[in-house]
Amino acid sequence: MRFAIAGIVLLVTAACADPPAATRACPPRFVGQAQDVPGVAMDRPPEPRPWDTSTTALEAAIAQEDGHATIAFKAPDSARVMDTGWRAAVPASAIRQGFDLLAANCVAVLGYFEFIGAAHVRMPPGAPTALRDNALVDYIEPRQRQSLQAIVAER
Repeated sequence: MRFAIAGIVLLVTAACADPPAATRACPPRFVGQAQDVPGVAMDRPPEPRPWDTSTTALEAAIAQEDGHATIAFKAPDSARVMDTGWRAAVPASAIRQGFDLLAANCVAVLGYFEFIGAAHVRMPPGAPTALRDNALVDYIEPRQRQSLQAIVAER
């Protein structure tokens, strides 16, 4: 009888214990010094790139770069640079909210470019789609690999 009572007490105690933590482990929120970023005119590509107009193309391009991308923050009431060619000033508060948004979507911040209010990130699948139209996001681009081209001058 004692064993039966002990077993019941053990089951009740186990049932009252906290449930296990979520299985998806997200990186910690980026902690950095956010500062106001002034507005600036920016060159836009002559023609929209595939990821500028298609969420599917954005997901594919970022997946091809193993999740690496650049994400730029904006004030919620500002227009996007791809629409206007002008990147409006970004207050530090919007940048901090942007970091919270990234953490909530399990996006790891690998570097922060404070002079433009953008971050080098690594995103899990689905994050680009979830973030693309958020009012705090100006643009998302897959990691760009530029090759240096040299022009040899004749002597």
